[in-house]
Amino acid sequence: MTKPTHIINISVVALLTFFLIACTKTKGDGSGDVLVSIGHSNLTKEDLQKELPAGLPPEDSTKISRAFIRSWIDSHLISEIAARNIGDLTEIDRMTEQYRNDLIAYEYRKRMYDDHLKNSLSKDSIEAYYNSHKAELILQRPIIKGIYLKIPNDSPALKKAKKLYCSDKTEDIDKLEKECLNGAIHYDYFKDRWVDWERIEALIPEDFGSNPNAFLTSHDKVEISQGGFTYLLYISEYVTSGNIMPYQYAEETIKDILAYQQRAQYDRKLRIDLLKEAEDNGEITINCALE
Repeated sequence: MTKPTHIINISVVALLTFFLIACTKTKGDGSGDVLVSIGHSNLTKEDLQKELPAGLPPEDSTKISRAFIRSWIDSHLISEIAARNIGDLTEIDRMTEQYRNDLIAYEYRKRMYDDHLKNSLSKDSIEAYYNSHKAELILQRPIIKGIYLKIPNDSPALKKAKKLYCSDKTEDIDKLEKECLNGAIHYDYFKDRWVDWERIEALIPEDFGSNPNAFLTSHDKVEISQGGFTYLLYISEYVTSGNIMPYQYAEETIKDILAYQQRAQYDRKLRIDLLKEAEDNGEITINCALE
């Protein structure tokens, strides 16, 4: 029987606390939260906890903690030894500073874009892109709309579900959802959105062959019973691979493309504006030609 999530989480915390206390005790020098020290570098309990994924099962928590500590030790030992043997770290310090500056600049530009333009793409601009780039928006895999259910064979709801799931009447779907879902393991209504065929195909224990286009053009439903469960799929609409994406399906892809273009333009303008502001305020001196 699956444990409730809150019980599992409490177990992980308890195990981790025990593990961390054990690590600290073995040090025996009153270092408190420090688990490992190498030179001027310290690994603390807090550092370790930040690296552990949430919701780990108890048996994995200690294993991952120990692996991270070993990795930290390896990395910092090599770093300490290398620092003593390399001697001149001027170039490494320069590269570190450059990397830090690049990270700060990237985060600033990202926040500025998110604050000012992230949600500014208009429906008209998305539709215009779709209409002028249809030849590039070609499906690599078929997509479908429909209804999918997985129901135990011994469920009293199975018989009624088989009668209702292929219906195009709103009242039948309402009845399906009200009277049959308590007995279902999985239910997905996606007649209002396009879904990759591969995602639905993966839910059904059946080999549909290597030509999904051929399957979809000759089937509008699937009913398979296997392993104590019945799998029901109604395909209300489909578009085979090689065809132009429907606008509804292409919309998110177009948003990503336009957002990338918009962000690049915003970045260029932001750099120009920041340079002008710095020049106006006397915060920068340039003694060479930039163009």
